[in-house]
Amino acid sequence: MTDPRLRILITRWEAKKAAAREFSRAVAKVFQINSRVQWDWHGHRQFGRVRMISTFGDRIQVENSKTGKVYWVHIYYVLTAAGMRS
Repeated sequence: MTDPRLRILITRWEAKKAAAREFSRAVAKVFQINSRVQWDWHGHRQFGRVRMISTFGDRIQVENSKTGKVYWVHIYYVLTAAGMRS
């Protein structure tokens, strides 16, 4: 039989994985490929289009509209540009 303390950790680990999968689905639903997006980067607002969504769901690949450069941007920076404050 598994130690009850470990069982709690196992349960919480499984819940964390389920939440991460749900978050990935939500990101994929909101950020469609080729949709417009903005993000904050070092205090500057950036604009571009979504090129790809990571399989982990916490980053999107964007192409900067002004420079044409491609970056992987964490969702936090997109949410910050949308007005979320930590």
